[in-house]
Amino acid sequence: MEAHVDPLDSPYCKHLRSKKWYFRTGPPQVARDLLDASNHCWCGVTCESLGRDGDMADPEVCVRGRGCFEPYFAGAAQTPQG
Repeated sequence: MEAHVDPLDSPYCKHLRSKKWYFRTGPPQVARDLLDASNHCWCGVTCESLGRDGDMADPEVCVRGRGCFEPYFAGAAQTPQG
């Protein structure tokens, strides 16, 4: 079973794309938010099925810990220093 995350965050790289991505109203929470019957994804930076690191673009691997991963809202959770 897929775990849900904070609706303002996503477990997936912000550059992971699919046909379903263009119909999203927020960051994808689970793989089925991205995958359609074709199961085809691509990297929005390379515009290919391979990410910037040369590995496949796919919800299973385009997650935190991958070298080219970028979160949807980098720094959004930071609080101002005073």
